[in-house]
Amino acid sequence: MKLQKLFEAQRELDEHIDKIHPREKTRLEEKILALQTELGEIANEWRQFKFWSNDREPRTERLLEEYVDGLHFV
Repeated sequence: MKLQKLFEAQRELDEHIDKIHPREKTRLEEKILALQTELGEIANEWRQFKFWSNDREPRTERLLEEYVDGLHFV
């Protein structure tokens, strides 16, 4: 997928969200927090930081889903 196509799809999604949830200010702070949250979810699915666990295998399907979710906020 070309980046331009990805950017266009994201713009359309943002416009759709803005119609449903109008805002008075920029969503930059909200998008930064959402990205941080998605990064945390990516880490949880990656599992390598869980030194205390006997199950540190990444949850690859969920990891990919969280990665894609995170792209929306980049």
